[in-house]
Amino acid sequence: MSAYQSSDVREISAFTSEIKHEGSKTSEHYRHITPTDWGSFFDLFSRQHLGMLVTVEVETPEIGSHNLVQQAPLIGIIARSEPSHDVTIEVIASESPAGPRPGQMSYTIDRPQRVTFGSTEGDHLWIEIEAETGEVVTIRWKA
Repeated sequence: MSAYQSSDVREISAFTSEIKHEGSKTSEHYRHITPTDWGSFFDLFSRQHLGMLVTVEVETPEIGSHNLVQQAPLIGIIARSEPSHDVTIEVIASESPAGPRPGQMSYTIDRPQRVTFGSTEGDHLWIEIEAETGEVVTIRWKA
């Protein structure tokens, strides 16, 4: 996980206190997380949501949309700065909640451009990570 200092430890609500209402039809609320906060946001989020059941969906311009895992326990989300100054974000989840083959799924997003945290009606929450290539990774869960 990313390094943090005690001054960085905050509640997720500190990152999401400015969630905005977007559209009267969808009742969708969201907030963009600034790149300087990605490391501490994902570190705190991972600590607070370890084991939470998530669905991880990837959408690429070439292939379209598909799920990497459905309702699998979250292990963590990590933002890293590489020596080349490129940033990567890695999403790690168990392959299944209670399958015969325990293991984990790891997916890396290279050069992310935007991270958005949001919610919809019914307490469905999501994080969307958009990459420079047009790839979009969405992590969904129910509160």
